[in-house]
Amino acid sequence: MKTVEPRTAIEYCHRCGLTLPLCSPGPGERSMTWYCTGCGTSYEAVLEQEPSPDRIQNVRPARLRFRLPRGAEFPKAIAEFVARMVPEKAHPGAQKRALDRYPVVTPIAVMPLGDRLELVGETFMAVTKNISGSGLALVCTRAVRARYLAVEILEYAREGIQVVVHVLRCRPVRCFYEIAGRFVTRMLESSESLR
Repeated sequence: MKTVEPRTAIEYCHRCGLTLPLCSPGPGERSMTWYCTGCGTSYEAVLEQEPSPDRIQNVRPARLRFRLPRGAEFPKAIAEFVARMVPEKAHPGAQKRALDRYPVVTPIAVMPLGDRLELVGETFMAVTKNISGSGLALVCTRAVRARYLAVEILEYAREGIQVVVHVLRCRPVRCFYEIAGRFVTRMLESSESLR
């Protein structure tokens, strides 16, 4: 009988003591670079099995390369549909939420990720409906079953801002799908240092 080497948990950052949801890769698993959000120490590791979104926020993955399918274009029909859905102005304080949502209609690239933030589907284009300090809603042409999404907001930075979103719901809206999610962590920008 073949024995499998157990994964070694990386439960705490060896520099600042922050709890980390990381472990050494098992046989056949590819590690990636993760950064402690407390001090910026880097680790070559994989996420632990079924990490909670609260623990994932203690690490930041290196910036991803979003590879859009050949011929992918800005989803103009979705943008027009979303523009008709959102109000002209936000009404801060009128919502029963801890953080106000603001209508923002902008193109984004979306990459479906699994429970351990591994790629589980093809990158596609979508349009944001609203953004708050804690999450966003987007509209796209497909339903997603992924637990997490990597999102690149293309319009507000030279390289695009990359975040990981925990999917809270996906529902059909006419011929499109609306996906709402909570921000979990942000990818490290290539020009940024956590230290």
